[in-house]
Parts: sequence; C-alpha cells; structure tokens
Amino acid sequence: MLPSALPGITTGIMLSVGRSLGETAVLLFTAGAALRTPLSLFDSGRTMAVHFYILAREGLSMPNAYGTAAVLVISILAINLTAYTLMQRLMKRYS
Repeated sequence: MLPSALPGITTGIMLSVGRSLGETAVLLFTAGAALRTPLSLFDSGRTMAVHFYILAREGLSMPNAYGTAAVLVISILAINLTAYTLMQRLMKRYS
C-alpha cells in the first residue's frame, strides 16, 4: 500500500513546504522578526515572507520588497513544478 501512496505523500510534503514559504502571519508569530542574523538555532530569525511584509508595510525599500516578492514567487513556483514532476515520475514507476 505504501508504494502506491508514495506519490501523494511526496507531493503533499513538497506543497506544504511551498505553502510555508508564503505564510506570513504564522511565521511572524512563531519565528519572530529579528533585525540581526541569528547566531544559533534558538535565536529569533526572519523569513523571506516576513521580510517582504516589513519592507512593504513600513515602506522602507519598495525595490527590495519587489525583489523579495519575485524571489518568493519564483521559489514557490519552482517547488510546485518540482513536486508535480516528482509526482508524475513516481506515479509512472509505481503504477
């Protein structure tokens, strides 16, 4: 049963990674919004979605906000395309 469910499980994992890149509010409250680079795993950090939110909301640098948004969109698109391709390959192999 696991081999036939593997494409769906893998696709779900990949799509959840892509969605987590775009979630701003959840990451803002869990990861925080530190201004400096974290020095350990326990320090607060800033994700790209939170970085984009702060740049756009406070108007600090709109060109940097647009660049961050472009990187986010391209990375989510790449993750989704990778998940789709991987799902197709696994479905061909296990069906």
